[in-house]
Amino acid sequence: MGDKRITEDVLNECLEDVRAGRRTVEQCLARHPEQAGELEPLLKLALNVGKAAGLDPGPEFKARARHRFQEAVHSRAERRFGKRPVWWRAWAMAVAAMLAVAVLGSGTVAASDGSTPDQPLYPVKMAKEQVQLFLTRPPLARARLNGALAEARLREIEAMAVKGNLEQVSKLTDKLDHHLADMEDQGKLSDEEASALRDILETRAIKHLVGLKSLEQRAPPAVRPILDKALRLSEARFEKALRSAGVKPAQMEKIRGRWQKGLREGRVDPAER
Repeated sequence: MGDKRITEDVLNECLEDVRAGRRTVEQCLARHPEQAGELEPLLKLALNVGKAAGLDPGPEFKARARHRFQEAVHSRAERRFGKRPVWWRAWAMAVAAMLAVAVLGSGTVAASDGSTPDQPLYPVKMAKEQVQLFLTRPPLARARLNGALAEARLREIEAMAVKGNLEQVSKLTDKLDHHLADMEDQGKLSDEEASALRDILETRAIKHLVGLKSLEQRAPPAVRPILDKALRLSEARFEKALRSAGVKPAQMEKIRGRWQKGLREGRVDPAER
């Protein structure tokens, strides 16, 4: 059986071939069938980021940028997080390398912050978020980051809903669910950390659910079933995360009651903020 791991050499070779016009993405994948499943998203993200950034840095700059970011990713990963699956590290290296080109070459990354999925800079925004998530491992910090990213997805969903772009609304609700699912995986926490995490989750949950309900009510009719599903999934995700953080059944009932009150009234009570 062949080796299914993606090496840096394979990734770099494919990137150079596609950029130089020697091969298409499909032809590169055909040359590496064992790694094709993991190689395809890496290639597409790297190419999209480079295209969106509008950069054409020289070989020396690219080598320096790639080396600095990969060195930082490797050292932090080994020092703080231990070993991770090879595909996960390859993903992080690819994102970090492409982001390095954008960050060191221009202000493109900063300019991408307000972009939406139908705009050229959106792949840059997604790449930056992947690096942020890779480097943010402590449970409290990661919960805050995922909460902030979930809010960003809500803003993007609203923008796409207004345009009637059902395909993007559906894709964004999947991304939204991914951020909330990540909050469930908290690892072992101290009592103090668990208490702080419960506070973060409770505050995020009520704001998120009320915001999503408000968006559903204002959205075009064709979009509402997608948002209704996202609302129900979000409730389940937050509840599971809160239970993982130590919330007892009786306490969970009270929290659900506050959620329902907020959803009925369409606002967040100041006492819940």
